[in-house]
Amino acid sequence: MTVRDIWANELMKKISAFGVVLFGLLCGGALGQHLSYGVVGGSALTDDFTRRYVTEFEGYPIYPTLYQPARRGFPMGGGMLEWHFSDSFSVEGDGLFRLMHFGVNGVAQDVGVWEIPVLAKYRFGGWDSGGTGIRPFIEGGPTARVTGGNQGTDPSRIGVTAGGGFEFHIHHWTVAPTLRYTRWRRDDPTFGTPSTRPDQVELLMGFSHTPDHLNRQFGQLHRFSVGGLAGVNLLGDYHQFSQSQSGSGTTLDGTPYSYQYFSSIKSGSRSFLPGASVEFRIGRGFSVEGDVLFRPVRQYYSTYNYSSVGTSSNSFAYSGDSTTDTWQIPFLLKYQVPKALPKTRDWMPFLESGVALRTGSEFSRTGFAAGLGVEKRVRLFTFSPELRYTRWQAPQYDYHLNANELNLFLGVSFW
Repeated sequence: MTVRDIWANELMKKISAFGVVLFGLLCGGALGQHLSYGVVGGSALTDDFTRRYVTEFEGYPIYPTLYQPARRGFPMGGGMLEWHFSDSFSVEGDGLFRLMHFGVNGVAQDVGVWEIPVLAKYRFGGWDSGGTGIRPFIEGGPTARVTGGNQGTDPSRIGVTAGGGFEFHIHHWTVAPTLRYTRWRRDDPTFGTPSTRPDQVELLMGFSHTPDHLNRQFGQLHRFSVGGLAGVNLLGDYHQFSQSQSGSGTTLDGTPYSYQYFSSIKSGSRSFLPGASVEFRIGRGFSVEGDVLFRPVRQYYSTYNYSSVGTSSNSFAYSGDSTTDTWQIPFLLKYQVPKALPKTRDWMPFLESGVALRTGSEFSRTGFAAGLGVEKRVRLFTFSPELRYTRWQAPQYDYHLNANELNLFLGVSFW
């Protein structure tokens, strides 16, 4: 991977992280406005994977493997939800399932993925009398990609999407043909896996509906809040671990040999944790909160290997940082403690606990979360710093992964 690709990937991560937080903050303003839902379907116009011919790994020859694109134009589809701030501006979130196809030495394979774009949309002009006519629009925002398991691949998880199209009405439905371009973060150059194409173009058709009774109820329920949160992990992602081995002897013909091996892993740098949140107040101090958090897992590794036979010797060493992008989705029951801090009456302390879900084929998927914090209302916004602990199930493969997480968050929500 070139320096340009590394720079572009880091920029992509920052843009997508900012977009997730911005989406949460913007959606709060949609309460009491206009909500629509529907379905989206279409097909990709570009290949899913790039052509890659592998003959060596870190300088060592391996069995030649040819990765190449396979079928193109396979259908994709899913659901959509859209918040309308005004007649011209809205925010749309989609959940699209698609199969990505590639070939390995001539054998076709596929991997199922979910693409989750969150797009700000702007419409030009206005509807004719009676809601007829055609309105062009543009849209853009971050996109996440989730796999049900790597299935021999390791697609990147984040990207940036831009698109355009036009809308028209058929009875009570809005129809929207759309052309979208997504620039995905480049895949990590993992040995033995095909690489997805970072530039993707999709042709989609959306059908959405705005039920009047739902908007009346949605506008009257001021118990909802939507917002964003950002934080940092306080504990390392990995337990420090090292191992070494050495030995010497003679071969069958009496030639002396020796070898030394050393490897170690430890946690990498701290991570910025952006996300969006939705909360519904039940009453009597109780509420239910659901979050979507972008969570990089970082590791630093180093390896040294030396061997000698007779007068010849060979050695190699490498080290570096490894980052795996994951998404965490906690569902929490929250309780506001009344009059617990009489001297700081503007701040309301709260407790929370619940379950947490996590993406990533090499990580455990479920855990228990609990936290505490305080809230303060400032006009239409609520600020809530909190400390949250998550205990994940024991990892199935990587036993050095830390199952304990302690994160510090600052949430901003709109009621």
